[in-house]
Amino acid sequence: MRRLIVLIVAALLGVGYVNGASPDRMALDPAKRTVTLIALGDSITAASGACGPRIRCPDHSWATGIHVFSVFQRLRQARKDVDVTAVNLGEPGAGVAYLYAEAEEAVRQRADYVTILIGANDACRWPMMDPATYRAYLDEALGVLREGLPHARVQMVSIPDLVRLWRIAHDNALARAVWRLGECPSLMINPASVAPTDVRRRRLVGQRVDAYNHVSALACKRYGSLCHWDHGWAHSVAFTVDMVALDYFHPNIDGQKVLAQVPLPRAWLGPFSIQK
Repeated sequence: MRRLIVLIVAALLGVGYVNGASPDRMALDPAKRTVTLIALGDSITAASGACGPRIRCPDHSWATGIHVFSVFQRLRQARKDVDVTAVNLGEPGAGVAYLYAEAEEAVRQRADYVTILIGANDACRWPMMDPATYRAYLDEALGVLREGLPHARVQMVSIPDLVRLWRIAHDNALARAVWRLGECPSLMINPASVAPTDVRRRRLVGQRVDAYNHVSALACKRYGSLCHWDHGWAHSVAFTVDMVALDYFHPNIDGQKVLAQVPLPRAWLGPFSIQK
């Protein structure tokens, strides 16, 4: 029902996506081979809020967007030898436990490139998932990709600095009012409080994000040469209030534009032999 409502609202607003597929997928050159980029993750990858409150906006996404110079657009520019199509499977609210299902769908759609940005929701829940369990879920999903897509290239992106989002807006009365609706409760509850328990809780969120990023780097390294870690680049992005949506949490289109600059390995942007 929720997905149906989202699709209806998106249609009314003129959002040109159905199930995350780019409009460009409908107009491919039959003389060229087609390669597919599939984006996995949560609301950040779905660009939730970048074109309207609580709406999936994959055409504004750092990974698959057509209104930002996304990974998709960068691939299209670099890979003149092929047609590049993009599918955005990012699901608002998804945590690392859901990544397995997204990976299975990426295999079903025979991805050549896969981006992964996951973990913010696991840090936003209270109690937070422990890093060992997080790593187990991540390895399970990566195992699906490794077995089903042995030649696909994977870009693993670090979780942005969630505590910074609190820091830049916690003095803003509107932000505090919006956060009461339940945005990232582990971090945004009592946002103006300086009580030791609240200070400690926020510090723990930051530490947990760091731990998730650490195990993500290790998991990518274990995956092998086809997985590229961003070395904490996304986590280092210095978000400002002008780069976040009306919920004072998700990136708006300007924030998505910055995330779209994530460093890609040279192998992503040059010709290679696709084996399926």
